[in-house]
Amino acid sequence: MNVIVKDVTIESKPGDNFFISRFSARLPTTPKGVVVLTPGSNGDGRQDIHDVSWTRFADEHNLALVGVNFVDLKPSATELYVNAGKGSGDALLTALDKFGLGKVPLLLWGFSAGGEFNYELACFLAPLQPKRIKAFVVNKGG
Repeated sequence: MNVIVKDVTIESKPGDNFFISRFSARLPTTPKGVVVLTPGSNGDGRQDIHDVSWTRFADEHNLALVGVNFVDLKPSATELYVNAGKGSGDALLTALDKFGLGKVPLLLWGFSAGGEFNYELACFLAPLQPKRIKAFVVNKGG
């Protein structure tokens, strides 16, 4: 399978709900969809695009993989970046556009705060792109 790997880093602007966002992608030539991998609290999911289980799944179904890393705006008991409508959702959408995945259906996988981000992203996108999210998995989300 012809696959390329890209990295995008987007730094926050004043008023965003994250300090920094980073994204890595594993891109087949013409993906049918993209699996967005969002780990728990301030975790880095970028390395997950190289995980053998995810790459096999992606190759079998002709999917792109995007690993996410959000770092919260400030230390808090509750991660601020999970609220996709306050800036982090747009950061992900911008990265997807830069990867050439702006119109591709989304499959979201998240753990804990990452799962909460998935839920918030689904709610954020529902009025804008109601059919874009095909599935999301929340593992122990808030």
